Amino acid sequence: MVHIRKGGCGIPLLLLGLVVVCQHVVLPAEAAWHDQASPELVKQWAERLGKTLSDVSRKVTRVADIKKMYKQIGASIKKRDGETLVSEIKQNIEEMVQEKMDAVKCIMKWAEEESYVPTVRWEDLILEEEEDGDMFRYRSSKFSPLGDEEEFPQPTPEPPLNYTTGIAHYRKKVPLVYYQPLELEPDPHFFNIPVNTSFSTVHVPTNVFDRAPEVIEAIQWSKKLDPVFEANFRADPSLTWQYFGSAKGFMRTYPGMKWKMNDEVDLYDCRMQPWYISAVSCSKEVVILLDTSGSMTGMRFSIARLVAHSLLDTFTSNDFVTVLAFSDTVKTPIPCFQDMLIQATKENVQALKEAIDNVPIEGYGNFTIAFSAAFQLLESYRDGRGREGCESCNQAIMLITDGVPSNLTEVFETYNRFNETGEMQIPVRVFTYLLGKEVTNVREIQWMACLNRGWYTHMQSLEEVREEALRYLNVIARPMVLQGDQHPVVWSHAYADFQDRKVSQWLKEVMGQHMDRENELAYTQAEEDRRFVIGADHESIKTRKVQQFQLMTSVSIPVFDRFGNIRDNTSVSAELLGVAGLDVPLKMFLEKTKPYQIGVNGYAFLVTNNGYILMHPELKPVVQGFPRDNFNSVDLTEIEMVDDDTVEARQPNEDTLKLRNSMVAHEKGSILDIKIKFALDDQRRINVETRDFFYLPVNGTPFTLGLSLPPNYGTFSIDVGEKFRKLEKAGITSANYFHGTNWRVHPDWVYCRYLHDNIKNFTTPEERLMHFFKKKDNEEEKWKWFSDPLLPLDVESGEEDHSCGRRPVPEDYYYCDEDLVLGLLMEAKAINNWFGTDEWVLRDIMNEREPVEHFNITMRFVSTHAGLTRWQYVNAMSGTESRFGDFNNRAIDEDWYKATILLHEESPDSILFNVPFDAGADPDQTVTAFTAVYHQDGGHEVPAAVAGYKFPIHRLQQQLYKITETYASPSVSANRL
Repeated sequence: MVHIRKGGCGIPLLLLGLVVVCQHVVLPAEAAWHDQASPELVKQWAERLGKTLSDVSRKVTRVADIKKMYKQIGASIKKRDGETLVSEIKQNIEEMVQEKMDAVKCIMKWAEEESYVPTVRWEDLILEEEEDGDMFRYRSSKFSPLGDEEEFPQPTPEPPLNYTTGIAHYRKKVPLVYYQPLELEPDPHFFNIPVNTSFSTVHVPTNVFDRAPEVIEAIQWSKKLDPVFEANFRADPSLTWQYFGSAKGFMRTYPGMKWKMNDEVDLYDCRMQPWYISAVSCSKEVVILLDTSGSMTGMRFSIARLVAHSLLDTFTSNDFVTVLAFSDTVKTPIPCFQDMLIQATKENVQALKEAIDNVPIEGYGNFTIAFSAAFQLLESYRDGRGREGCESCNQAIMLITDGVPSNLTEVFETYNRFNETGEMQIPVRVFTYLLGKEVTNVREIQWMACLNRGWYTHMQSLEEVREEALRYLNVIARPMVLQGDQHPVVWSHAYADFQDRKVSQWLKEVMGQHMDRENELAYTQAEEDRRFVIGADHESIKTRKVQQFQLMTSVSIPVFDRFGNIRDNTSVSAELLGVAGLDVPLKMFLEKTKPYQIGVNGYAFLVTNNGYILMHPELKPVVQGFPRDNFNSVDLTEIEMVDDDTVEARQPNEDTLKLRNSMVAHEKGSILDIKIKFALDDQRRINVETRDFFYLPVNGTPFTLGLSLPPNYGTFSIDVGEKFRKLEKAGITSANYFHGTNWRVHPDWVYCRYLHDNIKNFTTPEERLMHFFKKKDNEEEKWKWFSDPLLPLDVESGEEDHSCGRRPVPEDYYYCDEDLVLGLLMEAKAINNWFGTDEWVLRDIMNEREPVEHFNITMRFVSTHAGLTRWQYVNAMSGTESRFGDFNNRAIDEDWYKATILLHEESPDSILFNVPFDAGADPDQTVTAFTAVYHQDGGHEVPAAVAGYKFPIHRLQQQLYKITETYASPSVSANRL
């Protein structure tokens, strides 16, 4: 990538480019020519070539004419204040997340009310001789057949052989379960997955017996959540998947769908998912004590290893954990984790699992030193926070062993009994997992757990492990359930939808496509990674099966059992019913940031309470087509890198640390004038620019919003002036500025949209925009912008109001972003005289023909601040050549747009030239030229657009040859003769 800029006397100079271009030119007597060419002569060549290219760019791009047009139509410049802008974005996001939290709270409210079961219990009905089989019908995500209910006889399958303790425990009559058929239709709102929005479906894990009375009971009462799911969807049509995960193990998902199963064993359990675990417990600090004494050989250690793995799977990035293997000594399987708890990120958990698999089995078990080491480690963390700072934390020791030799009361009295406030305090819970069939001292290990606010579990086989390992979560959740009033709403870290088991197999089918890597107009690798992930069955590097994806987060809330004491005739109930939740695509957060208001080279981002990136333009979940394992645990300091000449790798700068720590602490503030390094062009080109950072906490979430702006041109933005607003009100026919097909708008921005996006199936953003333009032009008097997509909560909640006081959205309700659409119309009018048609008709009066024919220019284009991209070909093109806009439609988010503005800030009126990175000496490669269009008003200037054109590189070679021949010195000319 090379550029030209004007020298001190206003003469265009070619920088960096002459040497690069010369390698493509074949000149006679080359060695002699190089020897005789003086620096002054080379400078003359560069100046001449620079002037020629500058003249060509001026005539072809019509930059001067476009600037005049911006002034004629009254475009203005307004001040962009970072603190005000970040506050507006925060408000937009908070309104959106409040809608999602209201929806999940509504599910929770109705689940707690509908969970009441009459005095006649399901287990009693099962034992009756003639029970009603229809009582146990449900729609299964796995086993229900597809089609109309009348077409199928009711299936009565036998339970699979690999149900763990279900059949053994219920050695009495079990009910027949009828799986109701499913009528499903592809829905574009749900990625064209076949669904039914009139009901939900139930997924039961393989290790859960779906005919157990307590499971059937929960499945049956939870059917009453279907009207709640539907009401939520009517009140907020942007919702995607809603679900209720039961503490019994099943998961009810809306809309109803059939999970597409592969040949693998279905191991999905909603209780093992981060959204469930985070909702039922706050942050945990856990030490797993793994007995590695000589008795733990064979099957016992196989079970122990699986128990440890299963427990590690129940931790999230909010938890801190370590494993201590003990026999006659205590040691950490990973030496660098010695005397510390580590954050339970995916990569850390995997490292612990691998280390556990390799610990030696030897010696005798010294439980006293093991517990002492664990208690002392946890105490150091309590002391580090201060005693008062640990009121809401959960500390636990989890013992995995085949038996304890004696009573350990003395250890617990020393380390786990405190009476500082006059009341006995037991800060650390103890959970014990006894392994094997032939065990001793069972009472000792039971009391060890019970006297330390824990839970005892005895496991005799591998099949029991997954279910039993989850039981501690209900124990930890009991204090939250007992208080009864507070329902903490939790948000998960980022994840990709292809990681979501309920839809992953479907997405491979409905969002898969073949990518032809040989197409020279294909996406850049960076853009491809932003859109696609390689399918598991890709065929080759050149032609491969890829799958579109998007990033998600989840919001969830615990659901308490308020009727347990009525059922069991007890005075106190502390049971957890489950967790209600829903998925939120991160693109919804991005839409609320309104990127066009932020401008080029600025961006908004979100950071979690752990300092991890939730949303950032440089977050890359996919690299070279393959997903990264740890993309949701990327720290802010690993992305925002300061240009401070630090030679040490991964050494954060003080400014970056201050920014991170303030955002983690949910603070409000700003840090100005930080020189940030960032990459463009598929990470090949490193740039440095000074940035200002502003940040605010997002209320109701663990997220903090950040905003990064360039301090110069980022403090102003182009605006639709009053003159153009008057023209628009006078009746501009919007469609007049969007003739032909060679135009695109930014695919990720919301110009106009129906809230019920499935009532009209638009295939492209351009088709949707034209629909609303026609609607606007036809309804001049009745047209309303409806800029705010959220409707007021003005419906009183009735006794049977499943919407919890939120009114349904009318099917024809839409919203349009007035500022963005008017900006688009203004810019379309500004460029219409020169880029308003698909074919570039050369006009001699404009002096276009001579440079076009001289350089064989094939096309020109312009991309504007409001996201409009238009392009023209000299002659009508067909096939892939006409698809320029399909791969260059993101306007201010395109790398070439960003680089052109950066160059203009460094050297005004410069032109950026780009040649494909792997062009080599290929004479058929294309050169692309870019030049910035700035609008000036009131003594300020702001980026308005970028214009450019394409021509073959051999024409540039010919021009250079001509210049060197014409402006050669006599000595050089003699040598060449």
